[in-house]
Amino acid sequence: MKFSELAIYFDKIQQNSSRLEITRILAELFNKLTPDEIEKVVYLLQGRVRPAYEGIDFGMAEKTIIKSCLSALNIEKNYFEKEFKKIGDLGKTIEKFKNEIHSFEEGDLEINKVYEIFYRIATVSGTGSQEIKTSLLSQLIRQLDPTSSRFLVRLPTGIIRMGFSDMTVLDAYSFMLSGDKSWRPIIEKYYHVRPELGYIGKLIKQGGINSLKNIGPKVFTPIIMMKAERMSSAREILDQIGACLVEPKFDGFRCITGHTPIYVKSKGYISVKDVNINDEVLTHKGTFEKVLFTNKRLIDKKEKLFKLHPYLGDSIKITEGHPILVFKNNKDEWIPVEQIKTGDELIFPKPNLSEFSKNGYIDKYFNLIDESGYQKKIKINKDFYQFLGFWLGDGFTNEFHNTERVGITFNAKTEKNLAARYKKIIMNLFQISKISEYSHDGGLTLYWRDKPMRLWLSQYFRREWKGKNIPEWFSYISKENFLAFLNGWIESDGAISHGGGYKIVTKERDVAAFAQLLGLRHGVIIGLHKIRVKIKSTNFIGTYYELIIPGTTRYARVLNDRIIIKVLRNEKIKKDPRLNLYNLQVKNNESYCSGLVALHNCQIHKKSNQIEIFSRSLEKVTFMYPDIVEGLKKQVKASEIIIEGEAIGYNPKTKDFLPFQETVQRKRKYDIADKSKEIPLKFFAFELLYKNGKNYINEPFFKRREILEESIITTKNISVDTILIANQEEVVKEGRLEAMFDEAVKKNLEGMELD
Repeated sequence: MKFSELAIYFDKIQQNSSRLEITRILAELFNKLTPDEIEKVVYLLQGRVRPAYEGIDFGMAEKTIIKSCLSALNIEKNYFEKEFKKIGDLGKTIEKFKNEIHSFEEGDLEINKVYEIFYRIATVSGTGSQEIKTSLLSQLIRQLDPTSSRFLVRLPTGIIRMGFSDMTVLDAYSFMLSGDKSWRPIIEKYYHVRPELGYIGKLIKQGGINSLKNIGPKVFTPIIMMKAERMSSAREILDQIGACLVEPKFDGFRCITGHTPIYVKSKGYISVKDVNINDEVLTHKGTFEKVLFTNKRLIDKKEKLFKLHPYLGDSIKITEGHPILVFKNNKDEWIPVEQIKTGDELIFPKPNLSEFSKNGYIDKYFNLIDESGYQKKIKINKDFYQFLGFWLGDGFTNEFHNTERVGITFNAKTEKNLAARYKKIIMNLFQISKISEYSHDGGLTLYWRDKPMRLWLSQYFRREWKGKNIPEWFSYISKENFLAFLNGWIESDGAISHGGGYKIVTKERDVAAFAQLLGLRHGVIIGLHKIRVKIKSTNFIGTYYELIIPGTTRYARVLNDRIIIKVLRNEKIKKDPRLNLYNLQVKNNESYCSGLVALHNCQIHKKSNQIEIFSRSLEKVTFMYPDIVEGLKKQVKASEIIIEGEAIGYNPKTKDFLPFQETVQRKRKYDIADKSKEIPLKFFAFELLYKNGKNYINEPFFKRREILEESIITTKNISVDTILIANQEEVVKEGRLEAMFDEAVKKNLEGMELD
């Protein structure tokens, strides 16, 4: 396939927000690719040349890419940067110039040729490497067409992301085979053993679904492990699984305070303490995923508490060590909250709302009808959505005195012209011949009898007559119609804020949260604050929600499938020892989103003396843990091995394990040697996956355990050994299980693990 055709598919995908439609487009693309091409294209779609866990980055900043553009186009820097500033998108800027400036080198390169050059850009290093990268990218810009060039320059910055996850690619592989998702569970099973999308796609293209049967572990390719199921009591455990092998669990929780708001599907913006198992929360990937487990605990005496305040969002109180998603050096990074400074940039996802209900969605026209059979046809346009926005802020429906009223209210002194404009819109749009006016207490109300419209508004925009609502089908309206809706809402409930933007204040929590997510989905930046307002006349203090639509990009900007928000401040704060902390375990994703902040909640590979350590999120972290690497070299006897385990801080003086908030300080990129002396680690191995060419994943647990114990040389002295094997005990009695759990907690461990 030519790269120009691939660029057309890039464009199709970026124009779509429906996950199902994106899946179909990907399947269509994959069907056209050769096995060799599909192996490369799945990574280009993600802005990479290899899987993320290999850690291969393009290493090109925006300035370097602009340098390549200037060289390719042979134009002045000031002229290019002026247009770039006006357009606001590097890809669209280069596309504009390519349409105006034609190169005699322009042709139509094959995907494999473009990939080959990109791979070289990503892997070249050493003296003069930046000049080589610049020259190679400049060469490609000259050789490719305008549309291809748009996506070409986005690739090295990582902002080409198409807004879908690895799971969508697995769905697309299934669609490629059968036109539906029926093969997804089988494909995903092998993906967990070998999370290498390109390799799996190539195998499927070569030999169909049966070609996956020979997939097994590969050293230096991390394996995605199943998460443990949590149970609440010893009785429940023994009832479900009977006699079991029990060993300590060595991890811990990163936590936030109970009033921290979380985005929850169908519930809105609620405190984390009110989130329940099976609620669906927004994750850093923009999808809503189920909560599998919630945890509540008291803050530890030694634990530090931070207050992180982003621009345009509520501040959150969070314990040290809790990873936050930031945009640094042109890439996404999870870094501990205590390392975040004023001016740093946080990442919040563009929400994927394609799973929301489409029930009630209307496109161009719809018929309104009441129980008597009276009906009328309404045209759907920007005026329609602008009316809905105004009605949401200052509208009403009621039923009294034998009337079916719909109405909207204005300021009688300052909004007479606005009322006249809306009166005209209503008469034309809803075919209303008579609109009454009523003035009282400084307000001017327009109202009319319209039973079909009243019933429709009550069905979709009322919440049991107690408040307003935005229906889920709003997820499917166009950006143009959403902006019209937002403009109407601003005209009714909005006020000008500093910086030339607007703010809207509402009592409706769910409405505010959903409106924000709708805006972010369309790339319209909307902040959200929870505020307390005192009503002077009654001294009543009420909770309101303030939406902020900024008039500047100084504090937040859109970067493809993400929103980048600057940090206003981050400070260490005093803590109340009675403070409860909360955390969530989320399906398919250990993250959740709060107030324009994305929060996150080891596996060892050895071949001879080469060792790699991977985190649960498949991040390569070998360089952070030199003491564990040395311990593995000394204690593990196998030419090739993959083992799963947990690392925990250890105090050699007291011989105690350290709590998570101290252990997590070892996850750092600087001062590693000093910190490893201050907080030495012990690695507890508990699972063998692969050894010397043999796959142990499907072997019985007792067999895996036996080979694991044979593979690690230990003195049984925790002060001497770095690599340890957790003690196991077979338990059949409830009392013994409870006692073991209490003992583990006293040692600063998370609990017990059962097999």
